[in-house]
Amino acid sequence: MEKDIVQSVLDEWEDDSFGIEYAKFVKADLSDTSLYDDNVDVLYCKPDYESITSYINQWNKSRKRISIKRIKRSFNTPLDSDMILEDGNLHLDMGARLYNTMKSAYGMKWKYLKILKISNPNDKFDVHYYTSEYKLVITKKLTAKKTKK
Repeated sequence: MEKDIVQSVLDEWEDDSFGIEYAKFVKADLSDTSLYDDNVDVLYCKPDYESITSYINQWNKSRKRISIKRIKRSFNTPLDSDMILEDGNLHLDMGARLYNTMKSAYGMKWKYLKILKISNPNDKFDVHYYTSEYKLVITKKLTAKKTKK
């Protein structure tokens, strides 16, 4: 009896269909915002191109989603290199415009992405996306060679 309860609890923790979290864009740095007059948000991620799925949202619109891993940047932080966060069920919800930019990134076989979301402050539905390849900042430890006297 107790073994069945433990197994059911373990099954609840292994439920991949529950708890899908959608990635949020954050305000971009000054280097990106200075190029545009509108509101600019950014997302740094590592997409899993093989996990793309189609679905219908609550407004009966066709959407696509892809599983991603967020990249925690070392810029303006005490970290010395970027980190790829294992968020579990983190997905990127894609409409037609975002899907088309992700499709071009998939065609170029980019492993890490920087996605800019440029929105018009006067019209919340006027949103454009630009995707570029992101180079991870990695600090390698130097190997110390022992010298003989």
